[in-house]
Amino acid sequence: MKFERTVKFAFATLFATLLSATRVWSATPSQADIDQMTADITGTNAAGIDSGVSTLRADIKTGWVSANLWQTWLPALVKDKRYDDVMDLSMLGIENRPGTEAMGPLLEIRAQTLLAETKADEALSAAKSYYNACAYRDTAKAVDLVAQCLAKSRATDAEIGRKFRSEQLAASLPADGEAAVGPTAAPAEPILKSVTIDGSIYNEAIGTWAAKTVHAADRGAYANLLLAADRGKEAEAVFREVFLSATTNEDYVIGAEGIARALRTEDGTIARSNAWLASIEPIAKPATPATPAKPAAKPAAKPAAPAKGNGP
Repeated sequence: MKFERTVKFAFATLFATLLSATRVWSATPSQADIDQMTADITGTNAAGIDSGVSTLRADIKTGWVSANLWQTWLPALVKDKRYDDVMDLSMLGIENRPGTEAMGPLLEIRAQTLLAETKADEALSAAKSYYNACAYRDTAKAVDLVAQCLAKSRATDAEIGRKFRSEQLAASLPADGEAAVGPTAAPAEPILKSVTIDGSIYNEAIGTWAAKTVHAADRGAYANLLLAADRGKEAEAVFREVFLSATTNEDYVIGAEGIARALRTEDGTIARSNAWLASIEPIAKPATPATPAKPAAKPAAKPAAPAKGNGP
């Protein structure tokens, strides 16, 4: 059975909808300016590309981070082997828009770029950050990327990639073939635990977002940065705060999925994450989940909202 079929995709459609736009920017370039940046960055003229990159860098620093960054502009720069620009702009994007919808693809691009540069050890660290912080529905993609990076970084072990995939599969499937229901399915020493991350590269952004305490989306963004820095327990505490104080569907989902991702970060496998998602009652049913989760015998009800919860 393929690994991706074993990952719990509970609330996947709802997550994708609610987390797709967690920030509102005060400065948005005109469509003409965006079109010009696209023409410059995807063009063949070096001076034009330089101009487009310079404009884009300045716009990101104002807090404007468009999905074009990971969908169009960075892929074009990777194709042109402008790896320094890719690493710079992707980090700026993470710092200014650390919502799950942006952080996941930006961390993925960073790992893939480092692989292209044959910086295998750095790529492996970036891939672990991606595994930690990506949307839960993208866990299978993260497993594949980590496996690729392990094969390059630890080439003396020809089986390391296969071992990692098998370990992830074993953590999600007990002997009877059903989805794992508890932490006992996780291996004692997951391979990811041996991979280190230089979390200091996220420190400045963590400090900035830690000060944003009013909205659940901002708290979630702060916790996402903690995940990327491999600070899972701290991130879990933030997500649990959001979950327990939720007064809207969006806040509830940010907290619920965030807890699952924090558990995934702490363990380096998805056994406890799957168990957590199976134990809570969805606030809204996804339209077409990729793998319907087997409901818990007695699903927990959504906790009562406190008198003063976080705003939308």
